[in-house]
Amino acid sequence: MSLYEIFIADLQEQISQIAQQHVDITFCAWLFWLWWPFILVTVILPTLIVVLLYVSASIVHIYKLRQYFRFRELLASDVDFKIKARTAVSWLWECHGWIWHSYEIVGFENLPANKRALVVYYHGVVPVDYYYLSSRYFIKHKRTIWTIAAEFLFKTPGLRLLMEVVQATPGTVKQIADLLNNEEIVSVAPGGIREAQFSDEYYELVWNGHLGFAKAACAGRAPIIPVFTQNIREAYRTSPFFRGLFRKIYERTKLPLLPIFGGFPVKLTTYIGKPIPYDPNATPEEVAEKTADAIRNLIKQHQRLPGSIVRGMLDRIEVSSNARHDE
Repeated sequence: MSLYEIFIADLQEQISQIAQQHVDITFCAWLFWLWWPFILVTVILPTLIVVLLYVSASIVHIYKLRQYFRFRELLASDVDFKIKARTAVSWLWECHGWIWHSYEIVGFENLPANKRALVVYYHGVVPVDYYYLSSRYFIKHKRTIWTIAAEFLFKTPGLRLLMEVVQATPGTVKQIADLLNNEEIVSVAPGGIREAQFSDEYYELVWNGHLGFAKAACAGRAPIIPVFTQNIREAYRTSPFFRGLFRKIYERTKLPLLPIFGGFPVKLTTYIGKPIPYDPNATPEEVAEKTADAIRNLIKQHQRLPGSIVRGMLDRIEVSSNARHDE
């Protein structure tokens, strides 16, 4: 036996003796069992979404690398690597939504297949519902919804190329209006990170008087399509503690620091309302108020208030039972 092997064996024996003398294995196992639910909903499940985002980014980078190794073939092909990568990413999120949330869409026909429109939606703590909706739309129509996303996503290491491939942009009023005038479909959540962090299980809109989306819709002469997802705040929640303090920090720094927890497998159903037609005589203030009222009506019709995590998970069982009964 070499000196290295003797050293390793001696070290292992010493560690084992110290563990037996100073660590109560039974007590540690009990602590782990006691804290396991807390660890699951505050660390493991929220981290899963981050992992999926980076898996999506990895898929995009892999397809980009393939263009260097298959350059001649790509030159002869009409299919851009971004379209292939977008298809793979869309199917990833489509499968996740189906497995984890039994995701469904009601009113999908209200989204135009080849015309301009501004999709306005309520922003959950983690907008997985929008990931699912945009993925389903791309799979069905082979067309991407332009996404107005938070600026910090573009500064997050490893996600820039993903943002480019899924056609996400920070989006000024002029940029959104230009996209609409080019017959694109664009999505925006007027509440943004503020709504994600500081709304609650009563689903109040936290728009702070933002009119940018309404000005863009008027300038782009586009209809507005209101969207709301049932139980989206039951999938993920924000900490109820020190919300006032975190709100002050956010207003000064724009950093989303309020802790989140969840990843609960609640039933998610996205409801897409009837388009609000473009009115050349309406002011941005009137357009914004009409849009807010449309989303509030969707919330009133389709969301139990206050929201309940347990009830949201039971919805999956009830829907499955009703489907079997109908068969």
